[in-house]
Amino acid sequence: MKDGYKTSFWHDVWIGDSPLRLQYPSLYNMCRDKEALVADYYKDGDWEIEFRRSLLGSESECLDLLIQSLQHIQVDTEQQDDVEWALDTSKSFTTKSLYRFLTHRGVQVKEADNIWKTSLPMKIKVFLWQLSHNKLQSVVALKRRGWKGSTRYALCGRHESVSHIFFTCSSAHFVWACLSEVFGGTIPCSWDELHGGKLTSMFKTNMRLSLFLFAGIAWSIWRTRNKMAIEKIFSQNPIDVVYLDISFVQKWWRLLKPADQEKLSKAVDTMRGWLRSYNPISLVASDIVEI
Repeated sequence: MKDGYKTSFWHDVWIGDSPLRLQYPSLYNMCRDKEALVADYYKDGDWEIEFRRSLLGSESECLDLLIQSLQHIQVDTEQQDDVEWALDTSKSFTTKSLYRFLTHRGVQVKEADNIWKTSLPMKIKVFLWQLSHNKLQSVVALKRRGWKGSTRYALCGRHESVSHIFFTCSSAHFVWACLSEVFGGTIPCSWDELHGGKLTSMFKTNMRLSLFLFAGIAWSIWRTRNKMAIEKIFSQNPIDVVYLDISFVQKWWRLLKPADQEKLSKAVDTMRGWLRSYNPISLVASDIVEI
């Protein structure tokens, strides 16, 4: 605090993490001048706040607490107030800090940062962000916006939520079961269960490449879903999603550094090796029992 002539006593954030009108709403409602500056209440080294009437009970207690918090404030009448941006350590305005505040209330979300830093096409980064925030246009989401169509998933007839498309539908579950055999991880049931350390644990690599591989799988599932929902084209075999995943990964890996390309190449070779040995067992249902 400097001279207090540019700082609103009640509306600006200058004590604590919020305006005093929010910290002491009863005092704010009773004050005579809601637009007063800090300098207006600081007189000869003391704080003098004017109210429309005498304060009662709890209001007096609130005033005592406020005065106590003001005691350590030193007003320097020889210097002018400066405005600082509280959402960034530089104290200067940045669009990044504002975006972070609007989306996560100022908390830096590591998973979101990882998505934007991963070497993927921009439309895939946006897609991953929408998936992680449950913002994809599933029919359940469209229904909330007034869409009149069915909320049923084209493949299985169940409600088409984002979680169902990518994790709990039988086709998605099969894809994750295949990848679980390839890499040795557990089968995820939701994005919340998979992101973070579990993602790197599944693919046995760092976060950047794990997100890269996950992007190929998720984008393949989403493209397959769109063909079913929009074009009415159904895949003959759910294993096709894994092949599609490999094709997307190979298409995007030119964006990676040479060292990461080499690591990713090994992961793709592992997937190809598993696919070559993949041999589904066909069982014919029968109620005839041999004796």
